[in-house]
Amino acid sequence: MKYFFTGCMSMMHTAKYVYQDSSLSIVWIPHVSKFYFELENKTNHSMKVVWDEAAFVDPNGRSMRVMHSGVKYSDRENSQPSSIVVRGGSLSDLVFPTDYVSYASGQYGGWRERGDI
Repeated sequence: MKYFFTGCMSMMHTAKYVYQDSSLSIVWIPHVSKFYFELENKTNHSMKVVWDEAAFVDPNGRSMRVMHSGVKYSDRENSQPSSIVVRGGSLSDLVFPTDYVSYASGQYGGWRERGDI
């Protein structure tokens, strides 16, 4: 499913991209290495965010798997349970491409996020 943003607003120097229709409203807030979002379910039934089918497409058209808050970096390639948004409810979360996470070994090693979304 593909959505197009119907508007952009800037508040306190932070761009926010908004899409709305009769079923949902979503606000995307891009950050250096991730996207924050607030999804509102406007329907009378639950909605499901199927994380295993979600993707980030970079400016070159390359599609990448995403992870969201609560997923450990070491589990980023594992299956991720869907999130349920109850009728009239909302979901606040963040997503970023799993390809942008890596582990560096050594004295100054650790998990790293590439920050150029």
